[in-house]
Amino acid sequence: MLPMLLLYACAGTVTDDNTAVVDTATYHYDGPTSIEAVTASCEEGLRSVEVRTVGWSASQSLRVLSSTEDQTLAFDAVPEAWDVDGAWQVSLLELASDCLDEDRSFHLVVTDSDGAEADCRVWGADPDSLETDCSSL
Repeated sequence: MLPMLLLYACAGTVTDDNTAVVDTATYHYDGPTSIEAVTASCEEGLRSVEVRTVGWSASQSLRVLSSTEDQTLAFDAVPEAWDVDGAWQVSLLELASDCLDEDRSFHLVVTDSDGAEADCRVWGADPDSLETDCSSL
């Protein structure tokens, strides 16, 4: 019991009846949102883009550019996994696709919890055609 009380004491305060009061506000991540990793794949007609961010992301968009299409797909950052203190988040976008990527380029944009553009990545056949300042995968 004593080690538990010491643990609670480090995370907050212990009241007279030995219950812990944890101040979660002091442990909430308040740094910038950035892309830590992107994993893109396409199998059996399903395109998957997994995005891991440092900090929580409010939304994400994926622009697909090819000789026959130029579309931007916005999606809510519905997390697959996340840190309760906001330090990281993993989101997954899945959409139907013919998986023919020879001439496609991709532009991923992530917004922070306030909705401002926080980070971006490009990849694919011709990322320079997207004319962005984003880092390549």
